[in-house]
Amino acid sequence: DKIKASGVGRVSGDLVLDLGNFAEAQPAPGWPSSSQRWKDYCALSSGFTVNGGCISLRVEPDTSRGPASVEIAPLGHGARVEVDVKTLGRGESLDLKAVVAPDLIRVWGGIPLDVKEWTGRYAHPDPVGLFGSVLRHALEEGGVVVDGELRLERKALGGVTLAALRTPILGALAPINTHSNNAVADQLFLKVGCDNAGAGDRGGGAVAAVNAFDQLGVRADGYTQVDGSGLSRNNRISARQIVALLDAVVGPGDV
Repeated sequence: DKIKASGVGRVSGDLVLDLGNFAEAQPAPGWPSSSQRWKDYCALSSGFTVNGGCISLRVEPDTSRGPASVEIAPLGHGARVEVDVKTLGRGESLDLKAVVAPDLIRVWGGIPLDVKEWTGRYAHPDPVGLFGSVLRHALEEGGVVVDGELRLERKALGGVTLAALRTPILGALAPINTHSNNAVADQLFLKVGCDNAGAGDRGGGAVAAVNAFDQLGVRADGYTQVDGSGLSRNNRISARQIVALLDAVVGPGDV
């Protein structure tokens, strides 16, 4: 809306995503095996993301036993869609499957009439590309057409800022602490690494974590952190350190 209000209705060049100091979206050391990487709890993070790096599905049966309704989010994901989901009779078994790739989202199977709805989330293999596709779609929906291609660069920013979108830190805490969203937690880990250590990667996040220990007066001996979610088996923290952190953050009088 701000870009449109500034008088820009068409961009003749490319839509450039500047990753800056952020690393490419990659699994952390110690994550589950590649056979689980399609699951939402293994979604990847980097400098750009949308919908927690996932594709969300919502399936509803058709009351007249026609093809089921399938909704895919986020809008503008940019992939070709193939859907073949049947409405089954009451009492039959729910059987839904999906494959998510950058250029194809395929959903098939069946949902019984007595299942009101089914929802699922699948990790997208390219969360940065997904963000770019959704951004282009949102711009076009808002009346700003981009003629060029989507491409990645580093430290390419310049010129005049027409609009800025900022996410307050509190906006990330509900997905992390309430919904246990691993990808959002991992992206916050990379973000604090970028801000505090000048590197939006796992090494930068680890440095930022140790710096936080120092600021809180907690010994970091033996502490190891390689991701923001705790999904990695390589993370190490003692019970004493957890208690000391809680005591430093909350305060003994408020426990």
